[in-house]
Amino acid sequence: MAVLSKCGTSNPIRYHSKVRKDLDVGLAPEEADRGAGPRDNVQEGNPANAKEASSTESVPGSRVLWSIVFRKLRPITELSAKELLRTWWEVVLCHYELWKGGIHHRDISESNLVYYRNAQDVAVGVLNDFDLTSTTEGRQGNKRTGTMPFMAIELLDQEGPEDHITHQYRHDAESFVWILAWLTLHYANGTRLPRKHRPLKTWLSLQAVECGDKKAMFIMRQQHKIVPLPSQTENWRVVRRGLEVVGIHYLLFRHAPVVVTMEEVFEKWLYNLVKGILS
Repeated sequence: MAVLSKCGTSNPIRYHSKVRKDLDVGLAPEEADRGAGPRDNVQEGNPANAKEASSTESVPGSRVLWSIVFRKLRPITELSAKELLRTWWEVVLCHYELWKGGIHHRDISESNLVYYRNAQDVAVGVLNDFDLTSTTEGRQGNKRTGTMPFMAIELLDQEGPEDHITHQYRHDAESFVWILAWLTLHYANGTRLPRKHRPLKTWLSLQAVECGDKKAMFIMRQQHKIVPLPSQTENWRVVRRGLEVVGIHYLLFRHAPVVVTMEEVFEKWLYNLVKGILS
């Protein structure tokens, strides 16, 4: 990869630390404080585990109560313009690092992109809801998973449910492009637009194959007719570039299967979209 050589390293962790530094999006997971160890392996309601973790003897049938406190997260739809784009990119990076570590989310959708504000009042993107996640060590299901309007076109094909398609990184990367299109065209200044001004809303009610056809048609023809609101003009340019890359992939795929590495997809489908904007 050209960017790897430009950074002077082929180490993915160092490379993405460099990318994050260039785009000023904070620390990657590998750069966070390593002093905190994992929590005790105690399953709620399991007396054996409770006894192991306790410093005192537990009587049979005892329970250990765990209170799990999460930071309050807000929907990314509240954001707009460059703040929306930057927060979306935070989630893209988080997802990529997880995938490299063998954790495959497989359900990139509007409701799963959230954020919080740090002490400097900067929105920080968070990837939520890992119910459909698979791991490289575990069983790799090849049933199509995801939320219809945001799923990759390849997964919406009629062969999708027939155990022929394994979920790849490029499928989630394509979902990130569709998510940004959805957010850009359906929201403005943190508010959802009236129904008549949401051009992709019908995708929610379509069957898989029909939805895939609509998305392919949108890439080829309909996107050129879209005029976004002024606050979303820059983000729409990013979306257009992303759709062009996805469209080229499928045009080539029609003639022969396209083999692309995860790094190539990340760079060409996602990183190249924002590198001149968020730097």
